[in-house]
Order: sequence, then structure tokens, then C-alpha cells
Amino acid sequence: MNALNVKTRLFNLYLNISDFDKAQEIWNEIKSHPFVSSNPYGSQAIMSEYQLAYLYFLTSDYQQAMIQLNKCDELNKLNKTWYWASLLLEVVILIEQELFEIAENRLKNLRRLLSRDKHSAPRIRHISNILNEALKNHSEVRKVLISHMTEDKNVIGIPPSDPFGYEIVAFERWIEQYTSASKAAVHKA
Repeated sequence: MNALNVKTRLFNLYLNISDFDKAQEIWNEIKSHPFVSSNPYGSQAIMSEYQLAYLYFLTSDYQQAMIQLNKCDELNKLNKTWYWASLLLEVVILIEQELFEIAENRLKNLRRLLSRDKHSAPRIRHISNILNEALKNHSEVRKVLISHMTEDKNVIGIPPSDPFGYEIVAFERWIEQYTSASKAAVHKA
């Protein structure tokens, strides 16, 4: 089990430094670990699917990321915070694809779940509030997201994410990449 924990941390590390080939290699090792492969419906196997969703998300393979997230529905039974984080990732993927109305609906569902447990997951709750504000005007999503960032690339009002926690890759990193992509598109036009 310790080897599996080390591999999981290595996977997260490689994702965070954008070494996606190495992350894929480590994920393959995680998936073939006896503890994971012998119990495909166990918590470690489900978590490995969630990790792969992040890998696909970061490599802009949004269709595969969504397929992986669909394999993670059991997260709801294992850990509600991780499940909420998977729903948040789904919303972010939909925003990336400019499927704003679907993203709004999925975010409403997430916010409904969060409202049932007022004291859990303050970071997810804060991020969902930011996304809710951003999705109110589809043409202004990037502008609203930028308004929530400090100069040192942190989100105003929330502590930094844990790279070994449910977020795997910080929401701040996504905002930075998403908003800088829009700046690049504007400068090319």
C-alpha cells in the first residue's frame, strides 16, 4: 500500500509540472498495482479513474475526461468531498468547451448538494460561488474569473489547494491557463 501511495503522489507531481507522459506512465503502474487491479470497484480503483480524468483534462482531451468522470460516480459513496470535486471538474470541462448552459445546470446540482452540508468543503463552496458568478454572463466568463485572481495568481478569499488532495491540480492554475488562452486569442485577432 505504501508503494501505491508513493505512486499516487508521483502522479500528482507529474501532473502539476505538466509532464503528462510521465504521469501516464505512473498511472499505468497505479492501475496495474495488485491492490487496484484485484478490486476494480474498490476505492483505489475509483480514485485512479478520477486521476486519469485530470490527466485527460490537462491534455485537453475533454471527451475522455468526461468518460473518466462518469466512472467516478462511486466517489459519492466513498467521500462526498472528492465527489463534489469531481462535479466541479466536470463544470470546468464544460466551461472549457463553452457549453455554458450545461455547465450552469451541473453547477446548480453541485450547489444544491453543497447546501445540504453547510460546513464542509469551504474551498469547493467558494469556487462554486465564483463559477456561478462567472456563468451569469457567458460572454464575460473569463473577465469575471480574472477579477477573482490576485497578482500572485491566487484566488481571492480562499487558502491554497493541497496538491495531494481532491483538487489534484489547483483551480487557480486552470483560471490562469483559461484566461491567458483568451488573451492569446484576442491578441491574434
